[in-house]
Amino acid sequence: MKQVIGIVKKVYLPDEFINGEPVQEIYKTKIGFEVDIKGKIIKFEQKQNNENVKIYTGDKVALIFDLSKSKFPIDIKAVN
Repeated sequence: MKQVIGIVKKVYLPDEFINGEPVQEIYKTKIGFEVDIKGKIIKFEQKQNNENVKIYTGDKVALIFDLSKSKFPIDIKAVN
């Protein structure tokens, strides 16, 4: 596992569809982040949980990678 520290530039609710129909904002279950890591923006989306819904624009975060499985992040955590 590898952790990379960055700053959240944007928090958003990604598009979701059920049976080809768009889901209303209030019913969306995923959350997305655009994180700046040394000048490079990395997008990361995952299912909302008690921890990631408390991450806001400007927060310092750690993106967690499992490089043995994928080059994409697998989790995000707020750091102080």
